[in-house]
Amino acid sequence: MFFKYCVLIELSIPIAICCFREIWITYLPNDGSDLYTSILTIEKATLLDAGQYTCQVVDWGVQQCKSIYIEVRDEPDVKVVPMSASIEKVNRK
Repeated sequence: MFFKYCVLIELSIPIAICCFREIWITYLPNDGSDLYTSILTIEKATLLDAGQYTCQVVDWGVQQCKSIYIEVRDEPDVKVVPMSASIEKVNRK
């Protein structure tokens, strides 16, 4: 299970914002090494997606958690000044 700031990320509740954002969990197949991998994906993350995420695993009654802080950077605000450029041609003789 995945949590954000100790709140369960519930995938059964639609969380698409303006139909541009999706979130899902991928479970990778066991390779026989007794290790399991789950991947939380947030497509087109926004600044609101930044924060502490925790993965919680329970196996045979033993619980383990791993947390990580995700930083989302805003897209840059690019301005071209001046909006046009003039180049003067010089005749060299």
